[in-house]
Amino acid sequence: MDELLKKLDSKNIQQALRSTLSKTAKRGKTIISTKIRERFNIKKSDLDPHIDVDLRGLDNLQAKLVITGKPLNLMYFGPKQSKKGGVAVTIVKKKKARLQHAWIGHGRGGTPLVLRRVPGTKTKRYYSVKTKIGGFQIRSRETEKLAAYKVVTFASITKNPFVYKSVEAQLREEMQKNLASQMKRFGQPREG
Repeated sequence: MDELLKKLDSKNIQQALRSTLSKTAKRGKTIISTKIRERFNIKKSDLDPHIDVDLRGLDNLQAKLVITGKPLNLMYFGPKQSKKGGVAVTIVKKKKARLQHAWIGHGRGGTPLVLRRVPGTKTKRYYSVKTKIGGFQIRSRETEKLAAYKVVTFASITKNPFVYKSVEAQLREEMQKNLASQMKRFGQPREG
């Protein structure tokens, strides 16, 4: 490798390195997505929009894979309303869970959510009742607040040693393959 670097022009080396970084970063998105989906029950179309490849630092030979860290709605994992009560869901593949006091409902704007009541919180619900005279009477009743189930974030899934270490090893391997290929491509010896 050292002999090859001595023979190459520095401009060609920069081009080869930039091209290697770009290809490896783009491939990294695929590798991360695949590793997460091997273990977790989530669709590629739901996962990939949360992984970005940042190539703005290519001139300084830097590339980033950015994974957003918002908590995930349980609906990403395909929950089903159980006949026994509650909601059945598989977050980690081959491990089903049943959320006893949950149900599938709709939030604001019609977004489907897995809901539950939050113990120890009170809120007043207002409703109208028709009276015998034909009018309406407003009544209220105290109930517990509702909350949507949220689970881990994509960022915390990626930090999982199962995902992180295997992705890191694959990226190193990919980088070496790409670098060798790009050095051959841009590797024209200096004249003179």
